[in-house]
Amino acid sequence: MRFFFDNCLTPRIVHALKALDGESEISHLRDLFPENASEEAWIKGLVSSGGDWVIVTIDQVWRVPQQRKVLRDSGFVTVWLSKGWGNQRLMLQAARLIAVWDGVKDAVRDARRGDWFELPFSGRIRKA
Repeated sequence: MRFFFDNCLTPRIVHALKALDGESEISHLRDLFPENASEEAWIKGLVSSGGDWVIVTIDQVWRVPQQRKVLRDSGFVTVWLSKGWGNQRLMLQAARLIAVWDGVKDAVRDARRGDWFELPFSGRIRKA
């Protein structure tokens, strides 16, 4: 599986997760694009790179119609880190993501193109 984290989490957490997960391809936005790349730019870049990606984001891209359309049209599976991720300390974010990572992978493994999942900080991943 290929996971792409936008700027929702620091690259340090994403790279730690990558070091611990020996099965998945895990990339942070800054690994592939300029730090300030717009959602439309990196989504289109991932589409042109080919393959299926699971997008992990805190952003509420579906509230901006143009961004929502680009993401929906991409067909990528999306995991939205909701309710509480943004206001946690770095080490708590890292610990929580590592703790739930196998559950995230299990949830998206059989997902269909365009499926969306929600992962609250204190809860379990669920299809949105």
